[in-house]
Amino acid sequence: MIIFDFDGVIVNTFDLLRDLTRRFDGVDVAVDEYKSFFDGHLFEHPRRAEFKSFDDPVLKKKFYDGYRAELPMHNLVSGIDHVISGLAAQHSLHIVTSGDEKSISLYLAQQNLLPHFKSVLGWQTSESKVEKFRLLGVDTKTAHEHFFVTDTLGDLLQAAQIGLPSIGVSWGFHDEVRLARGNPLAVVHTPEQLIATLARHYANSS
Repeated sequence: MIIFDFDGVIVNTFDLLRDLTRRFDGVDVAVDEYKSFFDGHLFEHPRRAEFKSFDDPVLKKKFYDGYRAELPMHNLVSGIDHVISGLAAQHSLHIVTSGDEKSISLYLAQQNLLPHFKSVLGWQTSESKVEKFRLLGVDTKTAHEHFFVTDTLGDLLQAAQIGLPSIGVSWGFHDEVRLARGNPLAVVHTPEQLIATLARHYANSS
């Protein structure tokens, strides 16, 4: 099984999410500081209380309505569609994200990619990615059989809690230096490198 993060890995939505935070939470965060929110578990950030859309149902709906409306204006990361379709022919693919399940499913359907994924697990399922990994059957005994693909240090650290091998992609929210702090199996810079890295690790584990 290969588990993908969504925002930053499949579509680079950093600017979109930062702008939605400005509009609906009323918090204007500098780029570097916003990146730091993803150094750990986003929903456990010490400043969570400032971001009302996390917990206020009215603001949360407005935030994700905005996300759903504007997401289609953002293109897929170049080449990631070929990676997904190629991997889906041999592996079970899932998405584990902090984002909105309906918005992401609609976007993937528009891009003809939704059939390649067995599930899309977002904040509605759980705020914890560790819990979502477990719902997919990943635990400390089976984690070595699977891979997680993400673009943030915080995600790498969550995956490490249950020993889930991860690959960082440098085209998303965090750069190679930051991702390296999470001890991924590798950091890749293009979707083509992602395919090659996964193939190499599968070959070595067989």
